[in-house]
Amino acid sequence: MVRGSRVFGLVVAAGALAVVTGCSAGAQESGLAGSDGSKGAALVERKCSMCHTLDRINAATYDAATWAATVQRMQANGLVITADESSQIIDFLANRKL
Repeated sequence: MVRGSRVFGLVVAAGALAVVTGCSAGAQESGLAGSDGSKGAALVERKCSMCHTLDRINAATYDAATWAATVQRMQANGLVITADESSQIIDFLANRKL
């Protein structure tokens, strides 16, 4: 009976390892879409990706007014950026080529 428990434990451990390895491999992101090396792109990668995946940011295609409202809402949620940084982020996100 002890041998059966040991085998079962090894099977469970191997399965858990496979799940963890598979999850981390699938979590890789493709990078920020439309990144042009600008300060706005760098700010999005540094500030926005603290809470949001780049895939989520890439999927959002808003106009400047909607991005401005979104950035303002994120500031109300605790995002700390200057007015200049806010403008750069909004300009990049609203005008990037996807």
